[in-house]
Amino acid sequence: MKNNIQNFFLLISLLISIVVATLLWNKVNFPPASNIIENFSQSKYVQKNFHYLNEILRYCIFVFFPSLTYILFLIGNKKLHIPMLTKGMSSNNQITQNNESNPILFYFVILIFLLNFYFYKFPLTKGYWDGFHYGQYLTAGENYFHYKTLWQNSFITIGGGFEFLIPILSYKIFDSTSIAHNFSIIIFFGFLTQLILIFFAYKFSFNQKLSPNLKSFIFLILSIGIFILANFYHTIFVFREMPLLIFLIFLWFFVNKKNEGVSLFVLGIFSCLSVIWGLDRGAYFNLALLFFIFFLLINKQFKNFLLISFYIFVGWLIFYFSVGHQEFNHFLYNSKFVYLNTDHIYGLIHPTPFSFDSDYSRATKNLLLMVLASILTLKFCFNKNSTLSLSNKIFFIFLFFLAFISYKTGLGRSDSTHMRAGEAFCLFYLTLMLALQLALFIKKNGHLLKKINLLNNLLVIFLVALVSFYLFKRGGISNPNAFNIVKFIKLENSAFLSEKDIMKYKTLSIEFEGDECIQNLTNDSSIPYMISKPSCNKFYFPFSIAGKDIQKDYINLLIKLKTKRILIRDNYNYTGELNHKKKLDKIFKFLEEEYEIEKEIHHHGTEDYIILKKI
Repeated sequence: MKNNIQNFFLLISLLISIVVATLLWNKVNFPPASNIIENFSQSKYVQKNFHYLNEILRYCIFVFFPSLTYILFLIGNKKLHIPMLTKGMSSNNQITQNNESNPILFYFVILIFLLNFYFYKFPLTKGYWDGFHYGQYLTAGENYFHYKTLWQNSFITIGGGFEFLIPILSYKIFDSTSIAHNFSIIIFFGFLTQLILIFFAYKFSFNQKLSPNLKSFIFLILSIGIFILANFYHTIFVFREMPLLIFLIFLWFFVNKKNEGVSLFVLGIFSCLSVIWGLDRGAYFNLALLFFIFFLLINKQFKNFLLISFYIFVGWLIFYFSVGHQEFNHFLYNSKFVYLNTDHIYGLIHPTPFSFDSDYSRATKNLLLMVLASILTLKFCFNKNSTLSLSNKIFFIFLFFLAFISYKTGLGRSDSTHMRAGEAFCLFYLTLMLALQLALFIKKNGHLLKKINLLNNLLVIFLVALVSFYLFKRGGISNPNAFNIVKFIKLENSAFLSEKDIMKYKTLSIEFEGDECIQNLTNDSSIPYMISKPSCNKFYFPFSIAGKDIQKDYINLLIKLKTKRILIRDNYNYTGELNHKKKLDKIFKFLEEEYEIEKEIHHHGTEDYIILKKI
C-alpha cells in the first residue's frame, strides 16, 4: 500500500515537472551576440533575435527537470546508487561469461536481412532529382578525381565518409561514378548498418545471464526493432551512425571484459576516424569518448586511461602524416568553421512542445521519449533495488548519454527529417530496454516461461511476415517500374533525370565546353559533376558559405584563381531560405562591381541562368 502511494505521488510529480518544463521552454530566450547578428544577418535565429544556445538549454531543462524529480525521489527513499562510483569492473554482479549461443538463429536473421536487401526493389520516379543534396558528394568526387586533393579543393559540410568515400568507393568497385553506382554505395552502407546492428544485438542478447531461450527472445525482439528502425523504406537509423555503433559495440566488449585491449585501441583510433567520417557524428563520438575517459578515471583505471589517450594521439598523428600538413590544415579550417557556424547557417528553431508550431507533434513526441529514456536510466541503473547487472547498468548509462547528445541533430536543424534522425539512438535505447525487461518479466513468471518456445516461434513468424509485407507493399516487388539491386546498378544517369534536367545539363555542358572548370553559384550543386567539370574553387555548395567571414574567403579565391566566368541563377533574388542576393550579400556586391553579364541562358522547361564574365 505504501509503495502504491509513493508511486502515485511520483507519477503526479513527474507530470507536474513536465508541465513546468514546458512552461519554461519559451522563457529561455537569450538574444544573439552582436558579432553573430552582424555576421549572419540572414540566419533564422538572428531574424528571430534568438541565440542558438537557447535550443540546448531548453532541451536540457525539459529532459532533466523530470529527471531531477526522480532523483529526489530516489534520495528521499534512500534508493540512489551510482554504479560508476563502485569498485566497478571487478564487481561480482558482472554478466556471466559463457559460451551459450544460437548461431543458427543468428544466421537465419542475417539471411532474412540479406534476402530483404537482394529482393528489395527500388521504385524509381523519373525526374525525382535533388541536385541540391546529391551534388554534395557527386561534385566532391569530381573535384577529388580532378585535383587529387580532399579538403583543399572541396569545402565539406557533412564529412569525408559521405562526400569523399562514396564516390571513391564507387570508382574503385564499379570503375565509374555514375549516379546509380553512387546510390548503390549508399544503399550498401545502409545494409552494412543493419548487419552491424544485428551483430551487436546478438552479442548483447547472448551475453545476458539468462536461459538460452530467453536470450533468443531478446535477440528476436531486437531484430524486429532493428528492421523497423533501419530498413530501406523509411529509415530512422541512417548509415551515418556507424561510428557511434562502433562505440557501443566496443564499449560493450570492454565492460564485459572481452578483448579490453582491442576495445581501447578501436575506441582511441576512432576519435579521428569518426570526425573524418562525419563532423556531427564525430563530435558525438568524441563527447561519448570523453565521458568514457572520465569513467576510467573515476574507476581509477589509470593504465587504461593512458592506453586510450595514446591510441587517440596515434590515430590523429597517422591521419596528419597520411594527408600531409597542407591538407590537414584545410581539414582543420573546414571543420572548425562548420562546428562554430553551422547552427547560424542551417539553424531552424525547435518547435515548442505541446504547441501548434510546425512539426510540433514530432518534436513533442521526441522530447517525451527522451524524458522516458532518462527516467528508465535512473530507475534501472541508479536504483539500488535494480536487478540489472553492473555491465548492463554501465552500458545503458552510456547509451542514454549518446542518445541525449545525438538529438543535437534535431535541435540544430529542426525540420521533420532531422528531428526524426536525431531520435534514432533514443528509440534504439528504448528497444533494448524493452527487450531486456520483457525477458526478465517472463523469467519471473513461470507460466510465461513455459511458453517461451511458442513466443519465439511467433516472433520468427512475425519477423518474416514483416519483411515480406515491406517487400511487397513498400519495396516495389509488384511494381514493374522498380529495380532490384542487380538491375539498379546498371541504370544510366538519364534514368534519374527528367527531360528538362537532361536538357539543362546538356545546355550548360555546351556553354562551358572550353572551360577547364566551372564556378557554380546556384542551388544545383551537382552541375560540376553533371557536365564533367570540377569546381573552380572549393566552394561549390552556396548554402554553406553564409556569413561575412567565409564570403571573404570565397571572394579571395575568385581573385587568387582569376576566375573568369561564374554561373548564377537568373532569379537569384527570389524569396525564401535560399535567397542568394541577401544571404551572400558581400559576394554579390563584389560580382556587381567586378563582373558583367556575358550570356543569359533561357531554355523551355529548364531553370534560367546567367553567365557572368570578369570585366
